[in-house]
Amino acid sequence: MRPLPPFTIARWGIYAAAGLAGLSAWLGLQAGGTLDYVVLRGAFVFVVFSAIAFAGEALVSSHVQRPRHEQRQEPPRPGGEAE
Repeated sequence: MRPLPPFTIARWGIYAAAGLAGLSAWLGLQAGGTLDYVVLRGAFVFVVFSAIAFAGEALVSSHVQRPRHEQRQEPPRPGGEAE
């Protein structure tokens, strides 16, 4: 599996956050909300989803790959002893 380029999740998370904030504002206006409330709600949605995107990026980028240990094979036990 190829590693993701840096900030891929954060970048797409920001795009998704902007889209969801716009959708939230549009739905708020359709429901009869006032403009200031709708803008505040859209900004809140953007901040929350941006934080989730950057947290996801931090989790993915902080994953340290451990070196693979060589697996040693144990010699077969005499007499068919079970473990």
